[in-house]
Amino acid sequence: MNGRMNTTRQTVRDDRMPGHRRRYAGALRGALIALTFVALGVGALFVFSPRSRPKSATPENVQGAPLRTDPVAPVPGGKSTTSPATTQSSPRPIISASIPGMMPIVVDPSKLATIGQDVDDDGTIHLSIDQLACYPYDLLAMNEWLHDPESGPRPEQIPEQIRKLNGKRVELRGYMMPVTMYEEGTPMFLLLRDALACCFGMAHGMNAWVRVEMKNDERVAYVSGTPIVVRGILEVGEQVEDDLVMSIYRLRGERVRRLDGY
Repeated sequence: MNGRMNTTRQTVRDDRMPGHRRRYAGALRGALIALTFVALGVGALFVFSPRSRPKSATPENVQGAPLRTDPVAPVPGGKSTTSPATTQSSPRPIISASIPGMMPIVVDPSKLATIGQDVDDDGTIHLSIDQLACYPYDLLAMNEWLHDPESGPRPEQIPEQIRKLNGKRVELRGYMMPVTMYEEGTPMFLLLRDALACCFGMAHGMNAWVRVEMKNDERVAYVSGTPIVVRGILEVGEQVEDDLVMSIYRLRGERVRRLDGY
């Protein structure tokens, strides 16, 4: 009986509502019912879909290198249980520790072997900043030695392959960060390994940039966010002022152009 009364009251309330409000309420109830069925259907598809089931740890879907890489200790009798897979390894680039506030340096000694392989007929050597920055350089250790040379031998850190580039004509690829700027352009800028420190971000390591001074104080247009190629004579070695290393690489610029394709 109560159910009939409630139904009657609801009918009376609906009958008293204006026509457009009754239509709006009916459409809203219909939409809610439809959304409920859609949600139930999507949930059922997810539950019963094969993609939602976890894969078993079979050899076909296991990815990555084995966790154990150290050789197994030999067993008595002279036989070793070490498998060939655990003894073979290839040199990989590593990220060296860096000074707080400076970008980590990717150490990849294999790039030293590529220096001098790309040479023009006139003897110009094509290089990238990655090649010049492929070794760790401890700036703090060098500055400490400069402050107290009697503390021990000079820390020679620049590889011989790179030292041999001193006085050579090279073409270097990198990103420009002006040091001095005029309306006509810049006669002095830093050539960086990447664009992250051109205007913001962490500082580069000492061996990850080259100070460029254009020949005859020529002023070249500032190129932002686009790699460039600078041609000139490279100078390799620590430039020291007041017992501090100011630079490792310097270039007497002769020509600047955008990298092909940019």
